[in-house]
Amino acid sequence: MRIPFALDGLPFVIVALVAAAVCWFLSLHITVYVLLGLTVLLLGFFRDPIRRIRASDDELLSPADGKVIVVRSIDDQSIEGGKGTLICVFMSLLNCHVNRSPIKGEIKSVKHTSGKFIAAFKDMASEVNERNRFIVVNRHSDEVGVTQVAGLIARRIVCRIKPGDKVEAGQRIGMIKFGSRLDVVMPASYRASVEVGDKARAGLTVLGRRIADDKS
Repeated sequence: MRIPFALDGLPFVIVALVAAAVCWFLSLHITVYVLLGLTVLLLGFFRDPIRRIRASDDELLSPADGKVIVVRSIDDQSIEGGKGTLICVFMSLLNCHVNRSPIKGEIKSVKHTSGKFIAAFKDMASEVNERNRFIVVNRHSDEVGVTQVAGLIARRIVCRIKPGDKVEAGQRIGMIKFGSRLDVVMPASYRASVEVGDKARAGLTVLGRRIADDKS
């Protein structure tokens, strides 16, 4: 049975527990309690709940837990057709930070870009911050762009996919450590199903649905 915890957080938990043990032997009891509290917070932050993914081929799922902060039309020449809808999901420190693929398909490209670490909820974060972008293509030949954007506190983007990989809708593809955002660009053949302010859950919330079938 899978443990609902992301192994990326294991080093942090081990360090906190070892430090707590050392402080216990040194009789630094208040520090021990602080470190144990930190361990609990780390266990919560790196939680990786088991979710039942039930998406149809025409649904585009949220790749992250968090709050929808942007829904708008966009010109993006990196995806076929060039036009689509940008949906941004902001992850606070309290959200689960495991990222998932929004659709079933094949990874067309993965590109990491170095950058700054300004607050992820700012519009310019998508253009200037450290980020990792991948494009996944489904059976309709629709291209969906997903960008993992680092933030003010988030300094580590984890991406476990590479070009040519086949992914399922809702499949785990990585995470961003300690708060950030995910930007999704879905093509014009999809219509947004969420609004600014909505709460999203990775692999469960439908961000958009396909409205055309002209590429099948």
